[in-house]
Amino acid sequence: MTEQEYIRRAESLKEQLYRCAAVYLGSPSDAVDAVDEAFYKGFLAYSKLRQPEFFDTWLTRILINVCNSELRRRKRELAVAELPETAQEEFDALPLKGSPAPLAKGSAGCDHPALLHRPHPGGDGASPGHSTGYCLHPAEEGPIPAPVGAD
Repeated sequence: MTEQEYIRRAESLKEQLYRCAAVYLGSPSDAVDAVDEAFYKGFLAYSKLRQPEFFDTWLTRILINVCNSELRRRKRELAVAELPETAQEEFDALPLKGSPAPLAKGSAGCDHPALLHRPHPGGDGASPGHSTGYCLHPAEEGPIPAPVGAD
């Protein structure tokens, strides 16, 4: 099959392929894009077609594969787009790694018995009830040290 013959036969199938893609994808603009991509992929591989009498079926199969790829891509995008709206609010409420936990309502620091009150690194540490401290879980050993080699 020559390049000119491929173009002629592909153009004669254009309307049929467009209808097929429109049924698969449900959108006229997506169908046009799918047909264009199928023509391109077919053009790159027309020399590998062993039986030219099956050209119509071969190009239709390429189109169906393109449509299925598009549908899989949409499904992936839809899954990400369906995240709950509250997820962003919950994420924003998380403390940053290495930052002190927020203090409880009282001005004397954290009131929870399972948490420790430690003085703020810039404070004098002499007054344990001072509100400039921050709360750490007992398993934590304090602020995260600087990386090795950092000055």
